[in-house]
Order: sequence, then structure tokens, then C-alpha cells
Amino acid sequence: MIGQNIGLQFLMPKAVTVLEDNPLAEGDLYPGDLLTSVTAVEASFFDRSPDIRVRVLLVTKLAIDSLQSSRVDADLPKAFQRFTDKYAT
Repeated sequence: MIGQNIGLQFLMPKAVTVLEDNPLAEGDLYPGDLLTSVTAVEASFFDRSPDIRVRVLLVTKLAIDSLQSSRVDADLPKAFQRFTDKYAT
């Protein structure tokens, strides 16, 4: 549902809590797919929820660091980096 931008006010806090424990938590597809969905959420949500945005930025940076030391699909860290580039202050 996060990928469809449905119920974000309820789902995003729960998703970020999961990601804070494991930045590469996976749903049904691959390690990191939850963070991929979270970082693709519509920008207006992050504009309305700066606290969630900051938490996602921190998790995303942890995931990037973790992925650089492992062999994964090269597009995954790039997607996370685009999020941090967009929202980092």
C-alpha cells in the first residue's frame, strides 16, 4: 500500500520503525524493497511529515553504507542516493 501512496499517515511510521531496526528489511520481493517503496512516496507526504523525512534520511544513509560493502544490484544504492540528494539539507 505504501507503493500506492495509500494510508501513508498510518503505514509510514510503522515502516520507518521497522527500517530503523533493519534498513534492508524486505517484504515479498528482495532485501531493501521496503525502503525502496518508502523512498518513492510522493514528495507532498514528506513535506507534511518532516519528522518522518528526517528518520527516512537517516535510514537511507545507513542502507547506502551497508550496501556499499556488499554485492547487490547497483541500482538499489543509486535509488536511495537520489532520495538523500533530494531531501538532505
